[in-house]
Amino acid sequence: MAKLMDKTDILKLHSKIYVGNLLIKMYYPSVIAFLNEKVGAEGARERLFQVGQEVGRGFMNLFNPKTTDVKKMIYKFYKLMWNTTKNVKVKVIKGKHRIFYHVIDKKCGLCDPETVLEGLDIPCASIGGYFDACLEHISKISPLPSYKVQTIKSINTGDPHCEHVIEIAR
Repeated sequence: MAKLMDKTDILKLHSKIYVGNLLIKMYYPSVIAFLNEKVGAEGARERLFQVGQEVGRGFMNLFNPKTTDVKKMIYKFYKLMWNTTKNVKVKVIKGKHRIFYHVIDKKCGLCDPETVLEGLDIPCASIGGYFDACLEHISKISPLPSYKVQTIKSINTGDPHCEHVIEIAR
């Protein structure tokens, strides 16, 4: 059984996350350039998505949320990773057979409009991978028929915001 964290443990964890975020900001462009050179733009995008999945699985194992509310989980992610939800909006569009969650991030923690990442159009694809891992976790609690996550806009490509679309079949 997992040990419950007390206030001190939570503060230590948040300080580690903050330091990790600083390191991500510093080294992420170099990692992207390396992947782009070794496996090409599409391969780099796939690898970044996989990295996001691994990080997401780690978070899900650490925090083991009991919620099956996708929107709440999205906001929880932003609160944990970037310590804010101020610049994030989640639009929910319910159709007859599908539910779409449009995650709009006006100040993406991975995209820096001042840093040109040649050859890779969407450097924040790893956030989509993270959401994929969250959905995988939710489906263990409450089965989802099928789901798909895509990153469709990025600040780095000149868009005003980053946008991730989560599509869930009903």
